[in-house]
Parts: sequence; structure tokens; C-alpha cells
Amino acid sequence: FEVSWQDRLLTLSMMELALLRCLLAHEGKLIGATELVAALGEEQGRSTQEEVDHVIRFLRRKLDNARAGSIDILPGYRYRLLTQERPA
Repeated sequence: FEVSWQDRLLTLSMMELALLRCLLAHEGKLIGATELVAALGEEQGRSTQEEVDHVIRFLRRKLDNARAGSIDILPGYRYRLLTQERPA
């Protein structure tokens, strides 16, 4: 999928897009991988915490490279989306 994010174009997989939507719903708050797996539900089939962690790392890299925000990755499979635009 191509997504316009803070005036930047990002190409995301279906799972990246689903995780971004879930993180946006909890913007600025910590969310655990188990919550993300549950939020993906039937839309993504059966996912594991490790799979979510792997996809989050790809999504994080894409956001960082586009300077369109970031995802904090904390020990214990916890994540936080920060959407403020980053300086060039």
C-alpha cells in the first residue's frame, strides 16, 4: 500500500499498515505486542509477538527514513508511536 504520511509517501505492507493504524489509535502511549497481535485479529491471520516485533522494526525504519515520526521499542515487546515531524 502507498500511504501519504506527513506529506511523505510511504510504501507499506498490509501488516505494516494494520500495525500503524493500531499504533495511531494509541498514539504516544505504550502498547504491548500482545495487544497488537489481538488488534490484528482475523485481519492478519495468526500472528506471534516475534512476528509483530519483526514487522514493527521494518515500519520503524520506514518512518525514521522518511523523517515522519518514530516508534520507540522498549524491552518486553512494548512500543510507542511518536508522530511529531522530525527535522531534516
